[in-house]
Amino acid sequence: MCNRDMTTKLDINLFIAGFLKCGTTSLAKYLSVHPDVTVPEIKELYYFVDDKSHLKSYQKKLTWAVENIPDVTSKYYLDATPFYYSQSKVLKYCGNKDNVKVIFLTRNPVERLKSSFRFFSEMYQEYPDSSFEEFAQALLSEGVDVKYKRDISSDFFVELFGLELDMGNYAKHIEKWESTLGKSRVLVMSLESMKANSLQFMKNICDFLSINDQVYQKYSFSPYMRSHSVRNKRLQRWLRKIGKEDMMRYEHIDEYHNPFHFIKNKLIRKIMGSAILKLQYVNSSNVLSNATKRLISYYENSNQVLYSRYGIDYRIIR
Repeated sequence: MCNRDMTTKLDINLFIAGFLKCGTTSLAKYLSVHPDVTVPEIKELYYFVDDKSHLKSYQKKLTWAVENIPDVTSKYYLDATPFYYSQSKVLKYCGNKDNVKVIFLTRNPVERLKSSFRFFSEMYQEYPDSSFEEFAQALLSEGVDVKYKRDISSDFFVELFGLELDMGNYAKHIEKWESTLGKSRVLVMSLESMKANSLQFMKNICDFLSINDQVYQKYSFSPYMRSHSVRNKRLQRWLRKIGKEDMMRYEHIDEYHNPFHFIKNKLIRKIMGSAILKLQYVNSSNVLSNATKRLISYYENSNQVLYSRYGIDYRIIR
């Protein structure tokens, strides 16, 4: 990926290792303002993904970010790549370093899937143009080579689609990390608790990291990179084309994916982004569809295990 090993320059010792669409961007943004936490220019480095993974393709796009990582003088250096929960390379790295701590964020797994569908099918348009019912049917299909998956053009998103359903079996994935690092170095929190009381949520995070929470006493908490349904999919394709690739730079991270992230003037970028938010993005309905019912059934046992181990309750729809 680059001419030197990043780990020889710094000691990455804090990971937000999962899960996608569970508030990892918001948490990374909140931690980026803390003086005891150093962050790279972008939220997700993808440095520790497995060598055979198609997720590794993102590394080539982010070479500049790795090669320009600053010297670290703070207590923690953060890598917030939420795919790490499933990657053996990063798990081995963390297991070999006694000072590493790992945070996982969960979310009602059915709601996580709905958010992922809105984000990657409607906003990013990397998944095929479909209904959530069709998306869920493809995920729940026993056949591996379903048409929905064949219609995904990018190997990166083919792999993501293959992870989508099992990702919500949170306890199973977290157990591997606790077995390797020990429970004292792994913190499991939920997006729901972040929404309910952001200040208390960050106090719990700071307590886990043994850092002062004073910076958050008057901090203005806002959600980042939320998912929305779109009104006009043709317009969305055009916006994606002019916006190109969002590198998840901390200074560009907004409430949602802003197609005008490349505009340097922050005020203009905010005005144009807000206009698109009002004109193009809409809140989705919470209809209890057949797909939703099937997904609830699929996660029933997993949710019970999560509750018994961590007290996070997704056993009923909220």
